[in-house]
Amino acid sequence: MPTNNKTPNLALNSWLGTDKPTRTDFVNDNIILDNTISTHMANEELHFTTSEKAWISQPYYIRSYLGNGEESKEVIFDFNPKCVLIHKKGSVLYYYDAESGYNVYNSAIALQTSFSSAGVSLYNNILTVYQTVETPQNNYFYNLNASGIQYICIAFK
Repeated sequence: MPTNNKTPNLALNSWLGTDKPTRTDFVNDNIILDNTISTHMANEELHFTTSEKAWISQPYYIRSYLGNGEESKEVIFDFNPKCVLIHKKGSVLYYYDAESGYNVYNSAIALQTSFSSAGVSLYNNILTVYQTVETPQNNYFYNLNASGIQYICIAFK
């Protein structure tokens, strides 16, 4: 038989030495525990989802690609990054080539919005990088797909 003594939070039976518990008392306490724990575990405001746990453990992904010299190249990710930083390995971010009179861009930032820097675009999981192959437009030389050159990408989830 259930006791009059209950635990303060879940109101489970807290038997005294003189109480005589029955199987039903244990079953009812187990139902209370099961309902309380399952409700708590399902509450996503208190717990992280699987995708949130993955993001927390690694909020970014680093990869490289080898430029092929074409006017554009697609770099495909297994997820839709919110932001990607691209940089030509072993070079400065940007410089002015006084001899030819144009700005050379060896790096860029791509966003899932229209606010990406020039020379890149990001749509869903596809990053497109551009290489100036003819006369630079507006004195901008995009150097993000030079043939045989290694580039580093840091993609933020």
